Amino acid sequence: MHHGQTGHRRILASSYLVIILSSGVRSGRLSCLTVGPSGQCRERCTRPRLGFRSPLPRLSEGTVMFRRVRVVAAALLLLAGVSACSASSNGSGGSGGSTLLRVGTLNKFEQTNPFNAFNFTDYFVQQMEYPYLIQYNSQNKIVPDFATSWTTSPDGKTWTFHLVPNAKWSDGQPLTSADVAFTLNTIIKYQTGATALDEAYVSGMQDATAPDPNTVVLHYKGPVATVLAYLDQVPIVPKHVWEKYAGGNGSGIKSFPNSGPIVAGGPFILESLNSSNFALFKENPHFYGPKPKFSEFGLQYYATADSMIQALKAGQLDYAQFLPQEDANTVKAAGLDVNTYPGLNVYFFYINSGSHPAHPEIDNPLVKEAMAHAMDRQRMVQSAYPGSVPGASIVPPANGDWVNSSLKPETFDLKLANQLLDKAGYMKGPNGIRIANGHPMSYTVLFASDLTGPGDRVFQIIQQDFKQIGISITQKTLDASAFGPAIYGSNNTYNGWDLAMEGIGGILDPGFAVGYFDCANLGGWNFSGWCSKSYQSVFDEQNQTINVAKRHQLVNQLQAMAYNARPAIVLFYAETIDVHSKQWTGFGSDPYGAFNSLSKVTFTQAHHV
Repeated sequence: MHHGQTGHRRILASSYLVIILSSGVRSGRLSCLTVGPSGQCRERCTRPRLGFRSPLPRLSEGTVMFRRVRVVAAALLLLAGVSACSASSNGSGGSGGSTLLRVGTLNKFEQTNPFNAFNFTDYFVQQMEYPYLIQYNSQNKIVPDFATSWTTSPDGKTWTFHLVPNAKWSDGQPLTSADVAFTLNTIIKYQTGATALDEAYVSGMQDATAPDPNTVVLHYKGPVATVLAYLDQVPIVPKHVWEKYAGGNGSGIKSFPNSGPIVAGGPFILESLNSSNFALFKENPHFYGPKPKFSEFGLQYYATADSMIQALKAGQLDYAQFLPQEDANTVKAAGLDVNTYPGLNVYFFYINSGSHPAHPEIDNPLVKEAMAHAMDRQRMVQSAYPGSVPGASIVPPANGDWVNSSLKPETFDLKLANQLLDKAGYMKGPNGIRIANGHPMSYTVLFASDLTGPGDRVFQIIQQDFKQIGISITQKTLDASAFGPAIYGSNNTYNGWDLAMEGIGGILDPGFAVGYFDCANLGGWNFSGWCSKSYQSVFDEQNQTINVAKRHQLVNQLQAMAYNARPAIVLFYAETIDVHSKQWTGFGSDPYGAFNSLSKVTFTQAHHV
């Protein structure tokens, strides 16, 4: 997730510092704050229209940055002087005043195209920008979003959703059932290609129809247990913007940069995004739902937890997500509110289990078992992710009683790991590295850059222990735009690699987690290339099983099958920790924190005290 630097300028006018926040991507205005010498907020002002510029050259494939004239680097927004301007006098959004909520994250916002979204922050931003049929509330219950109500037929094959009437997109165009049907039908049409990352969300769906502007009807091949949980993951895109890109093989919807002005239907609109990875979002005046209690929010990426924590302590941020557990006490001592949630995040060590790994011995069951016993999960957690829980099942603890509690992490036992590799016939060479099929057991691990920092420490622990069992590994860090293509290989053959590390955040239904190894997810969330007919048969059955007790049995069976086959070794489950200033309240709870991919209301109803 490499990014370039953009120039910045401090403009001094008499005794005031003028800090430029954004160019007029949507409104045609240049917003700024004038800050007095003692840091007090003077006024919000405007400048003549500058217009929207073309995107910057791509910094990495799939990543779009916006160009702004004489933008000030995002760090300037976070100056202590600006902290006095984070709230208006009345503490409410909209016409009653301007309220800026300043958000910090350790996960970059990279994709303005929802069909290319790949990391946490991309998904969180989508929830703020786009309509979803339903959402979760702070009690993890499904509640309305763009759909006001819904019914299902007795056979479970037809779902009818009634929508908010007279809704509009941010450009004033009607937001109707036609947009919903277009989005879902597009995903169905290209689910084995351009929309593979969204394939699970339309599992079993035949089509979507729009009998009238306020009604959408979904037709399924049979009953599906995960309909509502999966629809919570589908942002509705404007048909009048996207339709022209949805022809042919669907490649247009992947290549479309959606660089602005972005047409939004959610509570906020992306106003600007600069190459320092600072994004500013303005309230969408056409939003169909409950009015947000702040009028804009700024999202700033931090490369390290230390820099984000310093900004929190200095009063330069109001809210931050993914705080490391080891820093929670430090932040509490600084007078901030810290919240901890059982997370849906699972950290995996993937073993290429497809047909074309770079080295075929990597798929030997004895090699996989040896690697599993060479994982010192306790040390990983203590050294890099304090508060996390060593893992075994692909279903995380946040999924509650869906977790197969009979599965336990493999024991950390280097002696046993060596014995297993000896049994496989791969003996150590003079330098201590084993030989398999005539070559050293030396492998490259594809490492997702969003794990950088604590994840690097985890890799080093694995590297040290693997060396003791005669396996050498080296780390190759890839950003989000490169990691997926490297994993999928040519035409989703998963060729040319052996091992990988990545963390995946699931949803509140276990179908998503056991679907990591769904054969239909090849080229999507299946990062190992494993496609088992026996696993697929059980997966399909659970997906169609409405009886909860029966589905529990099937989900438990799938967890055991994945555990024993080891297409990926579960390392641990990470907690979610978010923090906010005591000057703000009203944040909801969620396994991902208040700013999340499952809900709007957990974030938009926060307000200044």
